Amino acid sequence: MLAASNTRSQQVDAQRAPPPAVDERIDELSADIVIIGGGPGGSTAGALLVQKGWRVLLLEKDRHPRFHIGESLLPMGLPLFEQMGCAAAIEKVGLVKHSVQFHSTEHQASQTFAFADAWDGVPKYAYQVR
Repeated sequence: MLAASNTRSQQVDAQRAPPPAVDERIDELSADIVIIGGGPGGSTAGALLVQKGWRVLLLEKDRHPRFHIGESLLPMGLPLFEQMGCAAAIEKVGLVKHSVQFHSTEHQASQTFAFADAWDGVPKYAYQVR
């Protein structure tokens, strides 16, 4: 049982399973590109490179699935999701949002920014996904 004084990161670390054992059957790995980190940038880069025919090895230290609240996607990502072939899947599970709001606890103020007021050619909506 975790003590009540533990921080959230300590709790998450305690819940992590040990890393998988190295598979000794692997004699060698062959890849054109090695990507370290499977977050949004690494996984996107890897997917796009594979579409272009590159052999990609993506390394990620965290085990998945893991504790995760969600992602607030931005309109400029929508064309990239189309290119990657995952736009329909995101649309199916995402909550459409038309703006973003920033709040400053220091100034006790909030400001909302509507995507429709952004640059020309930018999609007027985005998604919140789990």
